[in-house]
Amino acid sequence: MASGDERSTWRFLGVDGTPAELTHSPRLRTDDLFTLRRAALQGIGAVLVEFENLATALAAYDAPDYKEALRALADGAERDLRIVEGV
Repeated sequence: MASGDERSTWRFLGVDGTPAELTHSPRLRTDDLFTLRRAALQGIGAVLVEFENLATALAAYDAPDYKEALRALADGAERDLRIVEGV
């Protein structure tokens, strides 16, 4: 779990190239995807998964195991997936 005073900043670029930041206090920080998945399914809120690079993220998205998981979940969760390259 994240500590109560821990802060994290996500940095983004808008479609026009304008930088934006979102600083927040995470309720959970983990590098374990199973834990992250369970927390997301239980309604923890926004989930950010970091990959080493864009190619790795796209490969994970295109993986047969991920596609099968999406089929199994069907409409069991609300998803808004975005893959963006880090700044």
